[in-house]
Amino acid sequence: MGSLANSVKNNMTARFTDRSINISKNARTKSTEKLASGYRVNRSADDAAGLSISEQTRRLVRGLGKGCENIKEGISLVKTAEGALNEVEDMLQRMNELTVRGLTGTMSNQDRRYIQEEIDRLYDEIIRVADTTEYNEMPVLQGNPTKLMTREVDPPRIDKVPVPTPATGLPSSITVNGTALTPGASQKTVLMGTLGVSVINNNSVTQPSGVDTAWTTINGSNQSKDNWSSTLADNYGLYLDFSGLASITGTEEDGTPKIYTELEKMIGNGFYTTCNTCSTRYQVGFYKGDVSDYNFGSYDSTTAKVNLDSLLTKAADPTADPAEIAKELVTKVADAAKSKMSSHYSRVATTDSDPYKLFVYDFRDDSSHDQGYINRKNLQGKIGSIEGTITVYRFDEITSEQYYGKAALNIQHSADAPDNTQINLPELKKIFDIYSSYGYATIKDSLTLQKYIPAHDEQDDPVKVPTGNIIHHPAESGETPIYETEVYYENGERRTRQVQVGTKPWSKEAWDEEEMETVPGEIHHIPDWYGDLNYPMIDVLKDLIGQVSKLRVDLGAQQNQLEHSLRENEVAKEEHTANETKQRDLDVPTEMVNFSCRNIASQAGESIMAQSSKINNTVLKMLP
Repeated sequence: MGSLANSVKNNMTARFTDRSINISKNARTKSTEKLASGYRVNRSADDAAGLSISEQTRRLVRGLGKGCENIKEGISLVKTAEGALNEVEDMLQRMNELTVRGLTGTMSNQDRRYIQEEIDRLYDEIIRVADTTEYNEMPVLQGNPTKLMTREVDPPRIDKVPVPTPATGLPSSITVNGTALTPGASQKTVLMGTLGVSVINNNSVTQPSGVDTAWTTINGSNQSKDNWSSTLADNYGLYLDFSGLASITGTEEDGTPKIYTELEKMIGNGFYTTCNTCSTRYQVGFYKGDVSDYNFGSYDSTTAKVNLDSLLTKAADPTADPAEIAKELVTKVADAAKSKMSSHYSRVATTDSDPYKLFVYDFRDDSSHDQGYINRKNLQGKIGSIEGTITVYRFDEITSEQYYGKAALNIQHSADAPDNTQINLPELKKIFDIYSSYGYATIKDSLTLQKYIPAHDEQDDPVKVPTGNIIHHPAESGETPIYETEVYYENGERRTRQVQVGTKPWSKEAWDEEEMETVPGEIHHIPDWYGDLNYPMIDVLKDLIGQVSKLRVDLGAQQNQLEHSLRENEVAKEEHTANETKQRDLDVPTEMVNFSCRNIASQAGESIMAQSSKINNTVLKMLP
């Protein structure tokens, strides 16, 4: 601080002491905060690097904590599935016991029926367990859950794929009576005969009151009926003006001519008009390449599609004349629209005097339409920009594709994405598909001890036969066999067959003269029927028990894996918590020493401050 002059203006000793006191107080305040919170770092200013390390470690600790919960839930899910399979295996073991018992020769057929009833009940319960066992409303015995997955396509292929594209409207360089068309907006086509005043050019259009009546055109001149549509300029309702394209010059930053960019904006867009007497809608859509690659919505069938390939080729040349391109475009649009609007009164046309304009006008110049047009005087057409979604098809190289498949259940261990375990859930009902490998038609057949058909009454089907029981056309020589129908049983199923009971001499005349008759069926009492014992059923059950055991082994291995993962997670969480503690937690004894030192320094400074205020008094004593 150096030697200080005797002065009454500034007490430098006091100033120095005051600054020292503030430093001590600030340090004491921070010590108080740390002791109160228990943290060494309460804000980034305390230790910026330490705070960053601490937050990263805290992220890991919290992620590991939730990972431990996830693993525990995964273990619970596996235990649920394994517990259900344990009961299933017990039921299969019981079915095996019953089968062994039922296949012995000392059992009566009635005893086997009782045994079979219990086997059927056990099978139904197994199926119920497979269908209804859940964990957190998720089936656990129906295999892995189904989800949308992605797989690589090898080798890659070229597919034509639809690309939905919102219509953006025509470029602002194309206008309707001076106004740009935007999607969803439309203007009325104010044609002749629309009740009074036209909004075009501020001129009035009067409506003819009858046949051969004079009227006023849009240009304000009087015309007779015979001339009312002979001059295009007198009859158009509005026009699309393409002159804005003709004035586009220059290039983009990449060297592309601006007229080319403007034409590109038209691809997948267009405009529509409606007939002013029937409201039929016609569209003009612009495309490049293959016309089948473009679908212009619900009006696609009535869309005149204009190919811009040739114009784009011309526009790509920086020396091309935009005016000529605009004229050619107007001609293309008019030609395409005419083909769609030829059967209606509304028309489009071009004129040599206005080569950049596409006129929309009303065409009714023969006597058959005069009075009808007058009677429809309130109708108007519309023009607007194509709106909605245009589907553009394009060819893409497909290197991957999405599909629905079964994916293993993910158990997330921590906040790191790759840190997880995949659990494969068993598909219990699938194991019963083994019946076909044993030659059975159904799983029920493979688990049936003995087929049984209870006693019942049954009526033979009526048989239509010729007289004499001849039931087929005889040979042309020799003896003709005589057949009767015989009922017999095979594998418990009732069958019929024809049995020859004799012969008679063949006679063509006798055959032709015989009349066919229907022999009514008879009612037969069919007794109880029991089939052969199903000995392979033991092998089927042995196979089923083995497959359920395999499912349980897989689940047990997965449970052990999860339990090991849980212990590893808990150790990792403990170590990261210790690291986070080192970075952030407070060493209380050390901080208490710091607090005491700063508290003493603060108190000493306040005492010295009181003494330093007396220095100026010494100077005052020197005054006379």
